[in-house]
Amino acid sequence: MLFLKFQIGGDVYALDCSYVVEIVPMVQLREISKAPPYLPGVFQYRGQVVPVIDLCSLAGFDAARQVLSTRIVIVRIRDAEGGERILGIVAERIVEIVRVEEGSLAQTGVAIGNAPYLGKMITSPQGLVQCILPEGLVSSSLGQVLFPTGNGGSLPE
Repeated sequence: MLFLKFQIGGDVYALDCSYVVEIVPMVQLREISKAPPYLPGVFQYRGQVVPVIDLCSLAGFDAARQVLSTRIVIVRIRDAEGGERILGIVAERIVEIVRVEEGSLAQTGVAIGNAPYLGKMITSPQGLVQCILPEGLVSSSLGQVLFPTGNGGSLPE
């Protein structure tokens, strides 16, 4: 399995590359009035308006720094109706893709109810790396805001 490694705060996290559609440079986002801090805005991707979640803000840190290695990762997720949607994820210091054997993934043994986006840990000689689950980023209430029924948001052809 391939995983994209990046940082949130000072810790390293990973995202299964099977979710990734594309990694794009950080662009100017169109802010959405009264959106929570972890939803900095939307941008146009291949003719479609895509909502963006800032992982640093979602995890309780300051917003992602605007540095050269900060990127928007376009991912596929399933909505409440089982349809496929795309979502932008802002992540810092995206610098590496690593191959991980299935046996190197371990449960954390900790359930954090308000962080359903936290998945298994990658165990390696370099240390533990927390995996991010893209579907867990969009709670049912946020999903209704980001992807209201019948309002597009599907993967472009």
